[in-house]
Amino acid sequence: MREIKPTQRMRGATLVVAMIMLILIAIIGFGAMQTTTMEEKMSGNLRDKNMAFQAAEAGLREREDWLRGLTSPPSPNGQWLFDDEISWNAPLEYGSAGVIDIAGVSADPMMAVEEMEFLPDELVVGFERRKGRDIYRIMARGTGQSPNAITVLESTSAKRFD
Repeated sequence: MREIKPTQRMRGATLVVAMIMLILIAIIGFGAMQTTTMEEKMSGNLRDKNMAFQAAEAGLREREDWLRGLTSPPSPNGQWLFDDEISWNAPLEYGSAGVIDIAGVSADPMMAVEEMEFLPDELVVGFERRKGRDIYRIMARGTGQSPNAITVLESTSAKRFD
């Protein structure tokens, strides 16, 4: 009689290799998801900062146009500052009485105009009214879609009132 040999037991090498491959693919997939999520956050933050910049720029242009339109020096009526600290909690709102709105931002830009100095045309001092230019610093603060994205812009303008 012939003796029957037991069949050789399977060891599962293919199963182990397949499991290792699946684990590697899962790790690569999770890494790609994290990278994509981070890139999406970075893109959103850049868009938010850009909107804050554009809002501040619109506020700055509005105050520059306001200053250009004046025919006499501004009187102290809350629309400009002289030797004061700027408090962004209560500055001038955008546009006349806050009528103009900018879409897509969390708050309208805030502006402040500060009178810096008077630059005379001549060095002669006398009793007549001196001719020259008034120098103003214009500051604007804009926010993006979230109130955490803030941009502050500043410009200097000269205006002749004679």
